[in-house]
Amino acid sequence: DPWRNPTVLVRGMGPGAIAEARSRGHESVWGLDLALTKASYNPGAMIVGEGDYDGAVVDGFVIDGYTRNTYKPNGDLRTDVGPIGAPLVDLTKPGCKVRNCVVMNSGGPGIRLLAGGERDRPETWSEVSNTVVVNTLMQAIDFRMGTWDPDKRPTGGYAVVADNTLAFVWSWLGEGYGILVGRQTSLVVERNVVAFVADYGVNNGLGNDRARLVDNCFFAAGGGVYRFFDPGNKVTVVEDDAAKLEG
Repeated sequence: DPWRNPTVLVRGMGPGAIAEARSRGHESVWGLDLALTKASYNPGAMIVGEGDYDGAVVDGFVIDGYTRNTYKPNGDLRTDVGPIGAPLVDLTKPGCKVRNCVVMNSGGPGIRLLAGGERDRPETWSEVSNTVVVNTLMQAIDFRMGTWDPDKRPTGGYAVVADNTLAFVWSWLGEGYGILVGRQTSLVVERNVVAFVADYGVNNGLGNDRARLVDNCFFAAGGGVYRFFDPGNKVTVVEDDAAKLEG
């Protein structure tokens, strides 16, 4: 029962971490024991894959990036001190799944996966489900990469984003989205709550006509609910009325 008995992942000790923790003021903010034993400033993701990890499943963890960040006296994130732009979860093999997790306080995207599944083989789809992603930079969920190809893999690039709560996504370098849809993906986005994002609830700005949005709830998207490229008129359009996305 991960909700009743949470397992929390934060960065472990690394070379120079004590000095780095002190230089960032974590000692005074988070307490001596936590800062000096749980802070490390490797610029990579906290969860990454190595070798052959197709189909890896991350299930039931709290993944918290706050010990890697530096904050201003008013609590705002400092973006001039790294690691900025790195996701907390970064899995680039097909079929990887993040389920029943809380992903929070990222100085970059919360979760970045590869959309590499085959249309008629759901077991190969990458997946983010029943997960809370809160307080991230750039994107809550990043699917900018996929394996769809109109000639070589016309049935590829499948992934699902279902039953999640994505909230409080802050903008950096012009990006602040609940979900980023890549050109070579075929995403099924269903039954999610997307709220309090700086720019767009869903950014599909690359002309991808294969994304399906089903029964999602959007609230307080600063730039609009849905951003997409209209190939017919060759313009980028932002739609803030979800009812107009029907069909």
